[in-house]
Amino acid sequence: MRVLVTRPHDDASRTAELLIARGYGVTVEPMLAVVPVAAPQLDLRGVQAILFTSANGARAMAAASADRDTPVYAVGDASAAEARRLGYAHVHAAAGDVDALAALVVAELDPAAGPLLHVAANVVAGDLQGALRQRGFEVRKTQLYETRAAVALSDDLVEALKTGSLDAALFFSPRTAETFVTLAKNAGVDGDLARLTAYALSAAVAAKLRKAPWRAVRVAPSPEQEALLAVLDADRPADDQPIAAPAAEANGGDSTMTPEKEAGEAQVPAAAEAEAERDDARVEEVEEETSSGGSGRAATIAILLAVIVGLAGYASIPYWRDKVPMPYRSYLPDLPASETRTLIAGLESNVDANRTELARLRAEVKTMNGMIEDVTDAVQPPSGNVVAEIGALKERLAALDSRLRALAASGGSGSAEPQAAPGVAGDLQHRLDLLAGRVEQLAENNKALAGKLEQRGIAQRDELEGVSQRLAAVEATRAEAASVLKLNDRITEVESMARAMVSRHDASLANLLAVVQLRAKAQDGQPFDAELRTARALAEDKAAFDAEADAFAAVAAEGVPTVAALRQSFQRVATAAARAANAPAGDTLLDKTLARVSGLVTVRRIDGGSETDSVGAVLARTERLLDAGDLAGAVKELRSIQDPGVAAAVKPWIGRAETRARLDAALSTLTADALARVAASAMQQPTQKTGG
Repeated sequence: MRVLVTRPHDDASRTAELLIARGYGVTVEPMLAVVPVAAPQLDLRGVQAILFTSANGARAMAAASADRDTPVYAVGDASAAEARRLGYAHVHAAAGDVDALAALVVAELDPAAGPLLHVAANVVAGDLQGALRQRGFEVRKTQLYETRAAVALSDDLVEALKTGSLDAALFFSPRTAETFVTLAKNAGVDGDLARLTAYALSAAVAAKLRKAPWRAVRVAPSPEQEALLAVLDADRPADDQPIAAPAAEANGGDSTMTPEKEAGEAQVPAAAEAEAERDDARVEEVEEETSSGGSGRAATIAILLAVIVGLAGYASIPYWRDKVPMPYRSYLPDLPASETRTLIAGLESNVDANRTELARLRAEVKTMNGMIEDVTDAVQPPSGNVVAEIGALKERLAALDSRLRALAASGGSGSAEPQAAPGVAGDLQHRLDLLAGRVEQLAENNKALAGKLEQRGIAQRDELEGVSQRLAAVEATRAEAASVLKLNDRITEVESMARAMVSRHDASLANLLAVVQLRAKAQDGQPFDAELRTARALAEDKAAFDAEADAFAAVAAEGVPTVAALRQSFQRVATAAARAANAPAGDTLLDKTLARVSGLVTVRRIDGGSETDSVGAVLARTERLLDAGDLAGAVKELRSIQDPGVAAAVKPWIGRAETRARLDAALSTLTADALARVAASAMQQPTQKTGG
């Protein structure tokens, strides 16, 4: 059965160990990160006690101040245990929530004895400060760290959800639950959650989880880690076999952990998480407890590196911000768009305007073409019927004229027919007059029609000339739009080239940041398995990275003692070696008595002397080399010891020292390689020219 742990890294590691001990497979995907913030120099003069409402507060305070004598009041057992681990001498634990912490402070402290210092984050709930002020206390609240939510699920987790390789997921706060549900929806895998059972520490956490279609949502009977794990154990199928895997998987390059443990390795006890949300309104810190950077030196290195990266990449930030890997993107500021983007946006706006104008002109041309067709239809010549009618009238007029002339010629014949001629002639003359008037009217109509045709033709020619001019303007506009589009394509091509170069530079910067974080954690003697996985994931040449990492990958989960710790432990090793060198070789009663006496008092040289082969001289020279920081020289000196008993006494220390030397050498190589890649990519960065 494989379980997803969404807590921040440090707390997830402790929870994972408990799950591994139970035989579960574990995948760790933190939903929150703790980031140290710049704070003024803390002044603890007059402060009678420090208030911690989470283990994060204890870690942040320890990194910001070397004081360990001021009394500490912690909200619960987990925060108190972390404070004691960090070296605070006087630690008091409340019952697990803000009200209990306020009651404990009121019961044990006097408001007149001095102010209280409350170390908190940027996101808090409850009102510890108000509750204590009502009782007369002065509370100084200082923010030494802030919590930031993850911005995306890792590719490995998305793949695991899609393939159904996870069976359950643990959630310890409403914020981690809400962040996970949101990111699952963004990644398009929220439907795949139907194959998982969600386990919530409290009802407030479960309320956030029920926004997704889980197979089931189970709630712990009390807001404690052991109670939540008990629910998980109760739901575990009877036929589920404990997961066992080779050690390489536990130390590998992903976030999956397995039950593999070295023989004799001590199990880390799970601190009772009584302060982890008894109620959403009563919890002081709504963020999970996670690693805030280890020691002050590691935090300082990370901050300095961030400043250097910001200065080096300022000119190109608008290009590569979207290319930064997900785990780091939430640490970058929001910057204005680049000048190139603004130019492109303006050009695109101009192109759109030109396209709109071109469409409008085309519509007008179409309208004008329709008008021309209408005019052409209206200005047609007289039809053939009118012409034929005029011709027929002319023929009738000619016939009548012939008849009149014939009648005039026969006027004196005395017959009856000529008597009617005057009436017939008048009628014919009237009709001729009417026909003549009609012909004249038709001629006038034709003349007027010809004038109208000429006027309309002139007007149409003027309109056609105007249309031609506008069409010429449209063609010019189209040519200009084509030029703009070509310029837009060219700018897009140049921007793509710039983005490609910036992407390589960004990947180099991310790799350098991961290597520096790995180096800082390893040099402080802390476990660095998570940092090692991150650095490998961001490495450009994974084969070369693995070749260097092989020297220390096996000890990443436990860490390697620092040079200072080795120098301190050498005192005990040297004493044991001196005793072994001075021990009598015999087995008589006298020899045994002398061995017991020599075990009580050991005398060895510290000046090195001139004896080049004696054990005392070798131990003295080794100690001087360690004081000078020459770890390799010290190991070489100890390896020159020939006495079997003494060699056996110093062998474990030599092993630890050689591991430290190999680790330092490999980290130096990885750092140099990362710096070289950043420098090489920076030389390929596009430069911006300013006019003038």
